[in-house]
Amino acid sequence: MWAVCLEFPKLLFNGPTCKHHMKLYNKNTGLFLLVVFVAGSMVGCGSATPLVKESSTSTATSSDVVDISSGFDVAGSVADTGSETHDVTQGGDGDFADGVADTSEVIRSTCFGPELESPEWYHGAVGYEVFVRSYQDSDGDGIGDLQGLRSRLDYLNDGNDTTDSDLGVDLLWLMPVFESPSYHGYDVVDYRTIENDYGTNADLKQLVEDAHARGIKVIVDLVINHSSSQHPWFVDAATGQNSAFRDYYVWSDSFLDWQKPWGPGTTWHKKGNAWYYGLFSSAMPDLNLTTDAVVAEIKSIADHWLMLGVDGFRLDAARYLIETGGGVGQADTEQTHQFWQEFRNSVAKTSPQALLVGEVWEKTSVVIPYFGDTLLPELNMLFDFDAASGLLQTVSTGKGLYFKAALCERLMSAPGWAAVGSFLTNHDMTRVATELSHKNTAGMKLAAALMLTSPGTPWLYYGEEIGLPNGKGSGDETKRLPMQWDAGHAAGFTTGTPWQSPVSDVLADTVLGQTDSPTSLLSWYKTLIKLRKSSKALRFGSTEIPDGVGSGTQPLVMIRRVPNETILVVANPTDETQSFVWTVPNSAGAQSRIDKITGERVAIEGGRVEITGLEPLGFRVFQIQ
Repeated sequence: MWAVCLEFPKLLFNGPTCKHHMKLYNKNTGLFLLVVFVAGSMVGCGSATPLVKESSTSTATSSDVVDISSGFDVAGSVADTGSETHDVTQGGDGDFADGVADTSEVIRSTCFGPELESPEWYHGAVGYEVFVRSYQDSDGDGIGDLQGLRSRLDYLNDGNDTTDSDLGVDLLWLMPVFESPSYHGYDVVDYRTIENDYGTNADLKQLVEDAHARGIKVIVDLVINHSSSQHPWFVDAATGQNSAFRDYYVWSDSFLDWQKPWGPGTTWHKKGNAWYYGLFSSAMPDLNLTTDAVVAEIKSIADHWLMLGVDGFRLDAARYLIETGGGVGQADTEQTHQFWQEFRNSVAKTSPQALLVGEVWEKTSVVIPYFGDTLLPELNMLFDFDAASGLLQTVSTGKGLYFKAALCERLMSAPGWAAVGSFLTNHDMTRVATELSHKNTAGMKLAAALMLTSPGTPWLYYGEEIGLPNGKGSGDETKRLPMQWDAGHAAGFTTGTPWQSPVSDVLADTVLGQTDSPTSLLSWYKTLIKLRKSSKALRFGSTEIPDGVGSGTQPLVMIRRVPNETILVVANPTDETQSFVWTVPNSAGAQSRIDKITGERVAIEGGRVEITGLEPLGFRVFQIQ
């Protein structure tokens, strides 16, 4: 059945003709249909191609009051907004004009995403990514381990909803923990054994059990695009064509000049009289997932860890599994999608509630197909890289359109049941504290607030909550340095010599130093996570971004809703104080707004919510009652 789930934005062109379109969502297939109308008549169907247009560079001042009127009533019915869409398919600085366009000429948009359908446990979770090597060392060898992580579980979540001492996360992602010759673990030599530096299989089992007792689910990185060149399979396969493991990898009798999908670099590497395919490096030969025996091995490995108690997997390099040729055949192939359908089905038989989180580091239009549909599902959750980039660009530049555009693209294209992973940065990216160093703590607080009040399952990268920055240098190690617990030796990470030195052991930069400070970044994260957990609208609700906000120097606004709960989120990413008015739709029942951070209640008069003096990088979240 097709159901309306998006507004009718008006698309203005150079002439007097205007179009309306509505987006229909089929609950059975998870597919969208765009229906286009001209002068009220349906003329055709196609894919949405929104527009960007800012025709003026006039700048709002701190005395301006932006009046925004929602195109949706409190119940979520559709109204004709007379608004227009921004281009969310083209990124880059050149696509966004400076300043605020004249409201008589600017193309403005309202975008809308429906309330989640039948939420699963992971839809309402708050995730936390941990590099075990850098979190907590338990035995003084300078390397973080599973027992060390286990000792810090109460910091993550003590299992008691009445306490405020813990962070409040309830979904833990462990970066690679299987036996590997590299510090990062993404080249596996034994898929069934825990890395010796981290402990034993029994240690992982104990960690999972203790986490579950506190209400924390645990997923682990599963790297199946490639193995280590030191894996026994590859060592045997490299002996020659008669090896029983030869077809576990991808071989060619001649050199093939395939470049890396993201830029220059060879992908075929010589071994003996043949070449093998290794997308990322010669030390990481790609597994041949068209070989039945390899697929059976991968399914068995997944079952092994699910039976031990883990709750799912984060799936590295999910778009590169099966190649059909050079260039476009190296990523996003139909065969790769078919593999994920088969793998999802296999995992569900062993653990029906297991979570599969995919890394598809690409634009939203490439990411969305990896959800599959309700008939042939693929991955449960996918990270939204466009929104992560857009959010940080918004805070960095003061232009709300970056985040608005990326989020609207997701809302317009993701199935209503999809679980999207929201995040700021991860282990491959410049840390937030470094990325936003010019915006100081206020910028980090605004970034956290936008992530934790926007739709999707939010994920923190360890240390983000205390403002852990990159270390010196440009290597990936600088993004994965030890957690800073206190002002003692090695910032409390180890009693020995740390594998890498912490960035700082200054008390204010540590968990201990920020725990009792109500204005610290850590306290802010705790407040936001608790707020999210207390609000069904923030976890599962529909999302509306009204006309005339998020462009130039205007504030960025989101309305999150479920029946009987409306949340108004307002952010000012600019360097100017802002004021605005929101006209509440069907406002007869709206009597007051409650500040969800301070608890302040203010009466609503004439159906208008008026906010004055919203400071630079300021943030407010209200419940409308």
